Amino acid sequence: MRENQRIDMTGELIDSKTMIKVRDFEKLGYKVDFMQEDNLSTAIIKKNQ
Repeated sequence: MRENQRIDMTGELIDSKTMIKVRDFEKLGYKVDFMQEDNLSTAIIKKNQ
């Protein structure tokens, strides 16, 4: 990614913290996978090489 490149991300401010969509990490060069087990969803976020 270039220094001055802008990436549009959707965020929401909750309790003074900015929450972004997990899929927005893909725009930053990360690989996002999900695991579903019973009532629990887990996101696995890894940096692409």
